[in-house]
Amino acid sequence: MMLSVILPVFNECNRLAASVDKLDRYLGANYDRYEIIVIEDCSTDGSYEVARQACMGRDSIVLLHNDRRLGRGTSLAIAIRKARGDFVMYMDVDLATDIRHTRALVDSLAQGASVATGSRLMRDSNTSRPAGRDIASRGYNALVRLLFGSRLHDHQCGFKGFNKKDILEVIGQVRDNHWFWDTEMLILCQARGLKVSEFPVSWVHNGGDSVNPSKVKVFKDSYIMGKKLLDLKLRM
Repeated sequence: MMLSVILPVFNECNRLAASVDKLDRYLGANYDRYEIIVIEDCSTDGSYEVARQACMGRDSIVLLHNDRRLGRGTSLAIAIRKARGDFVMYMDVDLATDIRHTRALVDSLAQGASVATGSRLMRDSNTSRPAGRDIASRGYNALVRLLFGSRLHDHQCGFKGFNKKDILEVIGQVRDNHWFWDTEMLILCQARGLKVSEFPVSWVHNGGDSVNPSKVKVFKDSYIMGKKLLDLKLRM
C-alpha cells in the first residue's frame, strides 16, 4: 500500500517549508511507501520558489505548479489524478489538523471506507477556534444535513482521504473549483452509496499573519457557500 499526501498551496511562503519538512519527517517515520504532492496554484508571494527549494533533493516529494490560478478544488482534483498512491489524502498547509490523525484516516480506508474525513464537530473532537467561526461552521453543516440528508458532522475540514480507485469517477462530476469542493465531493460520494467514515480530530485555528493572512472570510464565504448548496440541491 502506498500513501499519497497532497498539500494545496496558494500564497503560503511563510510556513510552507516548515510544514513540508515536518510532514516528510512524520511520514518517513511511520510509512514505508509514501509521497508528498505539493501543488502550487500560481501564487503571487514567491511560494513556488519556496516550494521548489523545499522539495529539492527529496525523492519523496513531487512538486506540481499551475501556470494560472485554477482554485483549490481544481488543484486537488489534478493532484489526486496524478497521485501514485492507493490511498490519497490531503491536508491544509498550516497543518491545523494534528498530522498524527493520518493513522486514523489510513486505518479507515484500509478497513473498507472509500472516503475518510476528519471532523472538528464530533463529540470527541478537540478544536480551538474563534466563536464566530465555530457558530458559522455549525450552522453551515446543519444546513448541509438538512438539504441532503448527509450523515456527517463536518463537511469542510481540510483533512480528507480516499481510496483512489473508488472516487475517480466522482471527481469528474464535481463542478466547484475552490472551497465548496470538499462539501460537494462528500455529498456526491454519499449519493453514490460509497462508504464515508468520519472521525474526530484535534484542530487548531491558524488565523494567519501579515504575510499569510487567513483565506477564509466568514460572512462573504458563508453567503457564497449557501448559494452553492442551493445550486447543488437543484442540480441533484
